[in-house]
Amino acid sequence: MACPSPWKDIEDKFFECSICLDLFKEPKQLPCLHRFCKQCLESLLEGQVGTFECLLCKDVCKIPNNRIDGFKTDFHMKSMLQFIQLQKTFENRRREKCIGCEEKLKVTAYCFMCLKNFFVSSVINFILTKKIFAKHQKHVLGLNDLERKSLTQKKLASLMEAPRCHTHPEHKAKLCCCTCGNLPVCVTCTYGKHKGHDIQDVANVSKEERERLQKRLEELVKQKENVASLTNKINKVNAELTSIVADTQRKWKTQYEDQTRKLKNKKKKVKREFNRFKTVLEERSRKELKELESEMEEKIRKIREDYDRMIKMIIWDSKEKEDTKRNEIVNRELRIDETMNKLDAQMNERNKTIDEQQQQKLRETQNLSDLCNQWVNKFENVSTIASSVLESHNHWTDAQCIPDIRAASEPLVEDIMKDFPEIESLSDITMDDLPMLCIDIVNISDNVESVVDADVIKGTSIGSLFIFDEELKFIRALKLPEVMNWSRDILYHEGVLLICDKESRCAYAVTMDTSKTEAELLYKLPKPDIDGKTWYPWSICADRAGFVYILWDSAGKRIITQYSQDGQQLLTTKWAEDTAWCMTTLMTEEGEKLLVATSWSGKILCYGLLE
Repeated sequence: MACPSPWKDIEDKFFECSICLDLFKEPKQLPCLHRFCKQCLESLLEGQVGTFECLLCKDVCKIPNNRIDGFKTDFHMKSMLQFIQLQKTFENRRREKCIGCEEKLKVTAYCFMCLKNFFVSSVINFILTKKIFAKHQKHVLGLNDLERKSLTQKKLASLMEAPRCHTHPEHKAKLCCCTCGNLPVCVTCTYGKHKGHDIQDVANVSKEERERLQKRLEELVKQKENVASLTNKINKVNAELTSIVADTQRKWKTQYEDQTRKLKNKKKKVKREFNRFKTVLEERSRKELKELESEMEEKIRKIREDYDRMIKMIIWDSKEKEDTKRNEIVNRELRIDETMNKLDAQMNERNKTIDEQQQQKLRETQNLSDLCNQWVNKFENVSTIASSVLESHNHWTDAQCIPDIRAASEPLVEDIMKDFPEIESLSDITMDDLPMLCIDIVNISDNVESVVDADVIKGTSIGSLFIFDEELKFIRALKLPEVMNWSRDILYHEGVLLICDKESRCAYAVTMDTSKTEAELLYKLPKPDIDGKTWYPWSICADRAGFVYILWDSAGKRIITQYSQDGQQLLTTKWAEDTAWCMTTLMTEEGEKLLVATSWSGKILCYGLLE
């Protein structure tokens, strides 16, 4: 049989923490009267400064200086939870250790004064009949009290022992400190920590608090009636709103159906009008097409006649040019053959001359070689005799032979020590380069074929690129970005302009959009970093594979850099002659070359371009 509870009208979730969803453990009460377990509230306050929101009502609560300990412990909730635990123990007839007989049996009573002490029926009967336990008797809760359904909250409160002093737990609290929020204190505290505070008897405080609460509850009841009245008004407004919306929707539906019907009729009318227009248009188009076909056939006939006439002229002109070119080629071949004969004669003459020089040099080197062999033979003879005399260890032999040996070796030493400066020149042979034989000399015409009119660019004082057609007639100006003020060299490459700007000492890529008047800066080509010098671009070109080459200058020193096809990656760097001035590429029979022209030294340097 389940034991009735004094809080039977209160839902179970009232005793549960809304964070951990379990019964409260050390419940802490917020100013809004909502409660949370101490540990749950502590985790909620982590990272919060000054204030925080209640999870249930969203009220903003101030965080005390001592944080979690500054919130009040809900003693009333603790007592209710304590009773609920006792109720479960009695209902389940759990076995607990009796404080009297120390046996673990089914308990039938609990003493609130002893704190956590259970009793079996035999022991509790003894306690309730002895005067020595008089103080305990009014704090004992028995199973019979629960089963009689006579337990009220007031009676349960009387079973509870008075709270202990918060400063001196060994003393029962007999007074209440109103200054500190009705904190339970003992008499000792009135002379200590709570000296000078508003100290009153707990009964008086209870009476005053009840009176204040009663007034507040009466006010809330009145306000509750106002809330009910407001709710009725809201319900009435909602009903009126629903009715108005329904009427409006019905009205809109009628209007919509009427307008839809009119629009459909208009749509049919428009479609009929279009069909009439289409018929007229098709008839007109057929007539115009027929006229156009007749006109086109006439034009085609004339064009075909002009075409046939032009083909004949082109064939005749082509044959004439072919004959002229054939005669020119024959003459050039004759000149080339004549030049090759001259070159063969020069080559034979030079081979004969160099053979004679070689034979003369070989005779001279042979004479020197024979002389060296003579010296070697003399040296070996002297060495053999000297070794024989020295190994004899005979004084007379030494006295008679050694002077002769020394006398014979002296001229040999003098000969060996002689210098032969002419031996260095024996390998020198006069080998001049073959003279360059000029073929197909091109002459510059005496007359100027065209002149560029520069009047359009006089006095502009802006960094612009001027564009001309194939006949060198000015078309328009393309304004360059402001960072460019002195364009040293320009290259049209892969649809963009690559510009060497001397003033900014950088090379740039800009757009070449003929539909715009201003070029847009795309990117800046990487600058070389050699010897910590500041380099500025001097000349630029590109090979057939699309790789870009830039000649850079710094204090009279020159380098050549190679870039990727888009110019955004620097690949290689090579030192160039200090007088290098400009460069370009040239396709030869041996492959593509990089030509670098110098200034005052008068050289044209040729570099191979390796794949």
